[in-house]
Amino acid sequence: AIEISGTVRSATDKYATIVSDSDLVPAPGDKVAIFFKLPGSKTEISVANGHVYEITGPNIMVEIEKATGTVAKDQLARITSPNPKKKETRAAPGRSAPQPTPTATVIYDDFDVPLTPAPNASPLVATASDSLQKAIEHVKKGIAQQSAGDLDGAIASYCKAIQILPADPAAYLNRAGVYLLKANYNGMFADANRALELGTAAPADAYVIRGTGRAGKGDVDGAIADCNKAIKINPQYALAYNNRANNKMQKRDFDGALADCNKSIALDPNWALPYYNRGYAHMNKGKSAKAIADWTKAMQMQPSMRAELEPLVQKLRGTLQSGKNAVPNAGAQMTDLVNPSQKLIGTWQGPRHRKQYFADGTFVIDPHLVPNPPRMQWRIEGDRLTEYYPEGPTTITVRIVSMTNRQLITTDDQGHTLPSKRIPDAQARKEKANW
Repeated sequence: AIEISGTVRSATDKYATIVSDSDLVPAPGDKVAIFFKLPGSKTEISVANGHVYEITGPNIMVEIEKATGTVAKDQLARITSPNPKKKETRAAPGRSAPQPTPTATVIYDDFDVPLTPAPNASPLVATASDSLQKAIEHVKKGIAQQSAGDLDGAIASYCKAIQILPADPAAYLNRAGVYLLKANYNGMFADANRALELGTAAPADAYVIRGTGRAGKGDVDGAIADCNKAIKINPQYALAYNNRANNKMQKRDFDGALADCNKSIALDPNWALPYYNRGYAHMNKGKSAKAIADWTKAMQMQPSMRAELEPLVQKLRGTLQSGKNAVPNAGAQMTDLVNPSQKLIGTWQGPRHRKQYFADGTFVIDPHLVPNPPRMQWRIEGDRLTEYYPEGPTTITVRIVSMTNRQLITTDDQGHTLPSKRIPDAQARKEKANW
């Protein structure tokens, strides 16, 4: 057996993430000892024993079986591996990205590979460096295009980077994030999985992106599973807890959602999404005052949320002023309103038309019947969905009665009920191809 040395990067009560500078990679099931040394001494103090359960890129995931102390960052690890493998060399690995934005788009703005060859480098090294430079230029261009809202241009730039360096996981992960924004879940799944296969330096980001896509397709259990994987890799990942909270609310696990929102806020109190989600959890538990407090803070941090949240806050304030503690008619009117702007994204078949809503606030009508249909605008204000038709110009507003991952029920000004059913992406693409 070979001993592989490593260092604890992060840990929970049951799991630890270890990184190693060794050229060897252990196998799942290999025994792991975690310890530390007394300062100025060679004496080792055992902390825990466990086994390798997964290898994800540079991260060695360990399940702790027996702990005599608290496993913590920077402690030492010794892995006993009967059959280790040589670590594969990957082209242009991306540096671990900063925490993703709430849209779960991962941005890599630099690489851990020299951009210029050494003075005595061979022509082959120089060629590799030239290719790397070109790939980085395309990635940076894609990032700029993505920031400017040109998602198609960003995808084209990431595609060019992948053509130059097909084994670089960073470009795949960035492109997966853009596909997610466009609700192209098949493209997102393929790219996120490819980034994981290539050993991305940010596997937790890949799982968060993939989990967000699963939630968009209505696979809430799969979304929670991917969030769990991201949290195992990085227990300090605020976005993963926030996303898992949103998924738990879809399953009406409001207590679990509150716990995850609290954890997300404790890790990063300076962004709006966990307050936004926690407000919905409080509302569904009938805690109007707490929901108002969270939504007020979310709107202060991210003013774009006002259109959706201000009408709900006004409605909840009305319940408090009337002396009631709970939301009126919560089960009939508001319980299913959990992150409606995100849940709406996708394709819905209504009584007369099919509509496809996109994350950029646009939608099209009958994409399975009309080639290249014009895009129009939509927005959600409280429990009101408003659509803008420029040809009229016409504005149509309906009230959202209920919205789940599979069914949307609205009513118009005359009180007519308008049910819509979500169309799976695969079915929508097949019908469009047949047309």
